[in-house]
Amino acid sequence: MKGSLAPYTVGELHIKMNNLITSGRSVAVAVLEDRRRYVAGSDAGFLPDVRVVVGCIAKCLTATLLARYMSTSSLGMRDQVPDVLCLASSSAREVLEGVEFAHLLNHTHGLDDADIDFDAVPRRYDGSIDVDVLCAKLGEAPRLGEPGEIYSYGGTGSWLIAAYLEQQFGCGYLEILRSELLDPLGIMIAPGIEEHGICPAWGGELALSAVDLIKFLRPNLPENGVAAQTGFRLLREGKVAMPGWCPWQHAATCGWNVYGRNWLGHSGNRDGTGIALRFHRSKPLAIAITAKREADCLFALATLFGEVLEEFSGDYVRIPRTLDPDSWNAKDPSRLLGSYENARWRIHIAKSARSGFLRMRVFDRRTLSSGSILDRHLRAAENDVFLAVPHGFDYPFVQFIGGETETMHATYLWNGRQLWRFVG
Repeated sequence: MKGSLAPYTVGELHIKMNNLITSGRSVAVAVLEDRRRYVAGSDAGFLPDVRVVVGCIAKCLTATLLARYMSTSSLGMRDQVPDVLCLASSSAREVLEGVEFAHLLNHTHGLDDADIDFDAVPRRYDGSIDVDVLCAKLGEAPRLGEPGEIYSYGGTGSWLIAAYLEQQFGCGYLEILRSELLDPLGIMIAPGIEEHGICPAWGGELALSAVDLIKFLRPNLPENGVAAQTGFRLLREGKVAMPGWCPWQHAATCGWNVYGRNWLGHSGNRDGTGIALRFHRSKPLAIAITAKREADCLFALATLFGEVLEEFSGDYVRIPRTLDPDSWNAKDPSRLLGSYENARWRIHIAKSARSGFLRMRVFDRRTLSSGSILDRHLRAAENDVFLAVPHGFDYPFVQFIGGETETMHATYLWNGRQLWRFVG
């Protein structure tokens, strides 16, 4: 059954949602199969045409804008960003040295943006993104890795892509988004949004509905085995693996996450709301879910479509087995202990008095003197994966990356989204 949806009608969706989704959850679902669209809402007050803020779904919009531009220009994914992006300072060029457009899309540029407020991105007097000031901020922290070396999720890639598009089109991101993507797809956004109210990485004030998102996904789907638009075909090229075990996604490709062999997509949240997008690589299948709460969105995705999506398959995702205390005590934990940092956070890993556990404390580097903001135990599992106790949302697990032998110290700490480099 994996990879194909049972035929849905609006009535069948309503019945399934009422039977499987408990009261108190407000979820809107839109399904596109074989060019037919089915929509349903879980309660009368939350329907598929109700907009929610898109959060990091904006990254998919920005990636699509770049892909469409590439389909009509000589620009390629392997082109070096500083060679084509207008930069006023040599220091900005140095910061971006070696970074390709593919690196920006796949979060492998190596730049550490953990301490950048992307709701207040620097702008020039004309409102365009000031890439030189942005690069100066990026240059304050050492790189996480060389371009293409390691994956770490963030917003830098989308901001730099948006800045490049602004330079090419001679107008702001919001106007580009409307004229080049949303208007041709028949997607209307709420009036009155200011030019700077839209964020190319985190969405800002941009709000779309489940129906809007299905309209956006539709051009990604093949028709008679052929991608509908050349620009969207670029979004399927290549695949960059995550640095280690991750239960939600195993790779990324040009702005989209890879869920199993056949599904691409993305999930977003902002101000507590949730969005989940999934579309099939080779069949005309797409799913869009919006919800007032992120937890409701993920619950609906698993409950309604778990039998279809590979990310919920036991063959695809196997939670690492926890190690018994004797097995853990036989290992030397010294190569894992110490401090790991990025531009904003410091994580300190120490031995725990509990057998089979480590202790993790998280600090805000700007307020280190005030103590840790998170203190958890980590239970040892396979492959240097540690499951957090209590589970939590931001750090449900961590994994130590690097070090070819048991005696070499881990290079990174990874939590499925971001990296922290070992600093001693």
